[in-house]
Amino acid sequence: MISHALSTRPIVYWKLIYFLLYPFYSLDPNPEYLLVFQDFFISLGSIPIYFISKKILNSEFFGFIFGILWLLYYPIYGVEWFDFHFMALFPTLFLTAVAFLSYKKYRFSLLFMFLSAITDYMAPLIILMYLVVLLVKRERLPKYYYASLVVPFFAVFAAVNIVSPSYTLSLINYTAIIKDPAIITSMPVRKIIYYPMIALPLAFLPFGSIDILMIIPYIGLSLVHNYAPYLMPILYQYPALTSAPIFLGALSSLSKCMKKISRKKVKSILIVIISLSIITFLLFTPYGNLLTDNNNHFNYVDYFVGGNYQTSERITETKYDRYIYSAVSYVPKGSTLAIQNNMPQFTQDYRWVLPINNYSGSPEYVITDPYSVWFYNTTLSPGSYTNYVKFTNEKVLSGYGIYFECDGIVLLKKNYSGLPIKFVGMSFSSMSGSNLLFIAPGTYSVEVNSNVTRVYVLYGDNELSLPVSNGNFLFTTSVYLYNVTFTARTNSVFSFTQITW
Repeated sequence: MISHALSTRPIVYWKLIYFLLYPFYSLDPNPEYLLVFQDFFISLGSIPIYFISKKILNSEFFGFIFGILWLLYYPIYGVEWFDFHFMALFPTLFLTAVAFLSYKKYRFSLLFMFLSAITDYMAPLIILMYLVVLLVKRERLPKYYYASLVVPFFAVFAAVNIVSPSYTLSLINYTAIIKDPAIITSMPVRKIIYYPMIALPLAFLPFGSIDILMIIPYIGLSLVHNYAPYLMPILYQYPALTSAPIFLGALSSLSKCMKKISRKKVKSILIVIISLSIITFLLFTPYGNLLTDNNNHFNYVDYFVGGNYQTSERITETKYDRYIYSAVSYVPKGSTLAIQNNMPQFTQDYRWVLPINNYSGSPEYVITDPYSVWFYNTTLSPGSYTNYVKFTNEKVLSGYGIYFECDGIVLLKKNYSGLPIKFVGMSFSSMSGSNLLFIAPGTYSVEVNSNVTRVYVLYGDNELSLPVSNGNFLFTTSVYLYNVTFTARTNSVFSFTQITW
């Protein structure tokens, strides 16, 4: 965790939360503890929500309801679902600061404001926008409260940009936008629909309050990038930056409504909010997906949030999962191990590396999962990508040997030239002209069910012509091939059996 905190240049304040977590994590370091802690800590946000609601709406009952609504709010389940991220700590810390401020506990409020500010680079901007909201509302606060936040934030911002002038420009994606201004207008539907979707569970009430100004920094972030996860209210950690402002906006709007309409109508609004929260919980959370079998019957809702949790698939262990764990069992603890982005479970006992961009290191072992999208050329975040198949193939061609291969799952070992410790060949069929996702390194005996004398193999910019004898031919590849097509006579079926590695 310390090395990750020091991994950026310059070392910026939004990594500092790691230093506070490290003493506790080091007692028994285990990534699973971080995931449990993350989920528990996000859920704790319901406590400050209760106290804020109770104060603003002058009702313990309404406070209790909004505390429950926080637990039903579907965007926070993306934060809980995804890997551990420091920004996941922001909403609870920020809401706690706001709760203390509501009860005029200014010093405690400042403490939690500072803690929330060191969870993510976007956090100080959200806090500064909150101060703007307080000024517009003419909230009476001690002058030192504003100064205690504004002065340090701007001082750190200035220092960071003096040390690294390009830092801010990189955050606003300046270089990419100069090359391609169309980035700003890319994905227009997603950029428009995202904000109504995160306000939907609260009946769009946040848009009736000036508190909505707090999400302006995030709107700016999403506009200057064409990175889809920024615009998905599920699956990823980014709703952690908008959830607290959305709730504060809804509470402010409801407070104004209570001054203008009857209590009966307010209760009607509350019933609508509760109903929408339950419906969206069932449609857009992992738990709801299990209850409603969303994956099989409600796929049309995916359009509104950009996907679904595929819960039924992800909670089932496959034979490929077992092969991956079997392969890793042959890697000595403490070895350097290259992993894909879908393998956080292997960050604990190994000196792991995630090959990003043009990484050229030489770890002792490389493990592959070609059944995952993270094996291929995939964007991780703006400015970074992983092309694990290219990385793997380069290692195969530069002195790495196949140490383990089972059904396409491969473990490579540096400078290894012996036989695989374990080998289970692939076996599959394909129609003529059909696209094969990948073919693992090895030699395959292929049968064709039609009377053809030649088969054509297409992959990338390459085309091979192979002779067929008595309905059989051999196909060999020393590296992973992907998006491969075998063609022959129409309706021909190819049956592949891997005979060597």
